[in-house]
This record gives sequence, structure tokens and C-alpha cells, in this order.
Amino acid sequence: MLKKSMDYISAARNIEAHDWYVYLDHHKHNLKTDFSTYNLMGVIRRPERYGLTRHILSAMKGLFESGYEEVLILEDDILISKDFLEFLDLAVKLRDENTFTIAGISNEKVSVFGNDEDVTFIDWYLPWGVLYCKADYEKIKPHINDKYFSSMRAYIHNNFDELAIKNNKAFYDKCMQSDMNPMQAGFMNVFRAANNLKQMIPCQSRCQNIGYYGFNQRLKDPDGEDISLEKTWKRAMHYTPTFKDDHEWKGLGIVENKKIVQSPFKHKTKEDVMVGKSVYICPKCGFKTEAPAGTLRSCFNCNTRLEEKSRVVNKSAPAPQKEEEKEEHPKTAEGLVSQAEGAEKLADELQERADKAAEEVKSTGTKKDKKEAAKLAKGAKKQKAFAEEARAKADAAIKG
Repeated sequence: MLKKSMDYISAARNIEAHDWYVYLDHHKHNLKTDFSTYNLMGVIRRPERYGLTRHILSAMKGLFESGYEEVLILEDDILISKDFLEFLDLAVKLRDENTFTIAGISNEKVSVFGNDEDVTFIDWYLPWGVLYCKADYEKIKPHINDKYFSSMRAYIHNNFDELAIKNNKAFYDKCMQSDMNPMQAGFMNVFRAANNLKQMIPCQSRCQNIGYYGFNQRLKDPDGEDISLEKTWKRAMHYTPTFKDDHEWKGLGIVENKKIVQSPFKHKTKEDVMVGKSVYICPKCGFKTEAPAGTLRSCFNCNTRLEEKSRVVNKSAPAPQKEEEKEEHPKTAEGLVSQAEGAEKLADELQERADKAAEEVKSTGTKKDKKEAAKLAKGAKKQKAFAEEARAKADAAIKG
């Protein structure tokens, strides 16, 4: 897939006018891709495992600090059109003070109203094929630090809850009080929303994400399919019907994003693939999240590698509520109380598991069991601290 992505980049017009780097995170298996056929400025290999968030943000920071004014981030499952770089060269000229990044893809579940020569602004952050300008980087630079990398979720809540409530309450209620993704894409979206900024996107996609079938289901080869073939990409969740290999246009103009038309292509939603879901509980920090069985590889909160024993399987997803049965989202204070109660409940569950493991260690005494018990105890302690912090916020909101 990486080779396919790089072949598309090589075919982009005006690629020779841009500096091209490849950053490789550390992996136990050495990557065997031959980079000698590509005109690269350099190949940077991480000496240790960084994880997605630290890997991407550290690369961005290094490039901007070395003097670049613009940095385009393309992950290894992104395909770009031949006119993508030309498109970006003109799109940056349409930025204003309310713009935060330019994505090369239009929304993956809808076709955005407009033509090849049109761009629009959205109240969201799409993480595929994103151009950051120096002004974008300077805004997020203070947050690219070890405190964020070591405790992503807590860092985001501590630094952005108050600002998001003030500037974008609807986003806070919908996205930040629920199961928020604290990794780099989720962080960018929270930062954008909390500062009341918009992302610029093309109305017709200039790039394509072909890496996932569905929610956290990485594209693989279950039926003997060839993942280099277009028919396989079309099964990916973020395959965008508006993507073309090339586009016809002479200039770019902004259209107001009023009309959204449903795509004729069926896209897998989170609900489609959550049947047979699993509840994963991180053994390190105790964070709990849901994903299809066997698909989640690392914790969203601390990036710890998750093993099969980290999950508790549910046989089926609950039926979605009917529209008329949905309750309005609770007010801020009530929402914080609910969040605190959930955190306390999880803390009790983890403590119970930790106590049980400690008792089992007394009888078995194996090194493996001791290690597992220690992890559970640490996770329970961390979750208890998180629950206490959540309760303090809830109490403060009630008093205020």
C-alpha cells in the first residue's frame, strides 16, 4: 500500500518543485520498500516506536523548525490526484484568519456541493492529505509536547474544555463529552473547534483514503483480494466517490457550503460494523473504548499495545434509538456529573479486577500473573485519579 501511495505522489504534476521526505516509525519487521526509485530528500527511520500521534506531530515540528513555510502530511494509505499539488498551491491563497489547515478530501460520507474548481469551509477536521501552513503550526506548536503524548485525553480536557464551551458549545456537547478520539486527528479537531476555526476542503476530492473497511477495521486481504486494485479500495470506508485521477479547472473559487447531497455509494458507518463489538480496557491506564472484535491495536488514550485479553466481548450492538426516543444532551453541569459517575463506576470495576488479580497472585505466584496484577493496579489507580478529577469538575460546575 505504501508503494501504491508513493507511485501516485510521483505521478503528481509539479512534484519536482517540492521537497519530499519519508518518515518511518519503528517496527519489528524491517520495511523492504525500495525508495531508490523516488526523488526523495530523505528517509527518516525512528529508532524506537513513536506511535501514530507522536510520529506525525514530531515530523511536522521538525520540518517547520527547519525552515519550511508549508508542510503536507500524507499517510501511507493516501492516494492523490495528478493535480493535487497544483490545487494546494492555489488553495493557500484563499486562506483567511479563520482557516485552519487545508484537506485534500471532501467529506467521506457525503458529496459536497460544488465543482472541480470550487472549495468550501467546514466546521470539522478531515485528517487525510492535510496541508499545514506556518500559521497553523504556530497555533498548535505549544501543544506538541510530552505532556500531551503521555496523557492525551486528560491533556485535551484540561486545556480545551473551557475554551470549547465558550466558543463552540455545540461541538463540546456532541464530541468532547462522549468517546472523543484524543489522538492527533481528534486533537486537531478539538483545537479547531475550540478556537472557532474552519477547515478548507475541495468540493471534489483530490485525495483518497483506502486504508479501512470500517470503524477501526484496517484494510486487509480476507478474500484473496489484491489491495493494489481499485475494486478493493472501493470497499474502504473512506473511499470517496468524488475522487478522480485528475480534474479540469483553471482557477479556484469559494462556494458556501449550503447544499449537501447524499452520496449514491453506500458507506459503512460505525453502527454497521459494531455488531460483534468488543469493549477494550487498557491494562496500563484503564481507558475503555468500543471497537469491532479483534480490530483495535492500541489504546486511544496512552497508545499502549492492546492484546486480545484486553477486551470484553459483547455479542451484538444495541439497537439505535429511534429519533423520537432520543433525549436532549444534558446541560454542561449534568453532563459533567454523568461523566464523573461513569468514571467512578469504571474505577470501581478496575479496582475490583485489580483486587481479584492480587488474590490470584497469592495462590499462583507466577511472574506473568504478578506483572498482570501490577498493570491492573496501576490502571485502577490512574482511573481513580481521573474519576476524582471528573467529580471535582462536576462539583465546581454545579456550584458555578
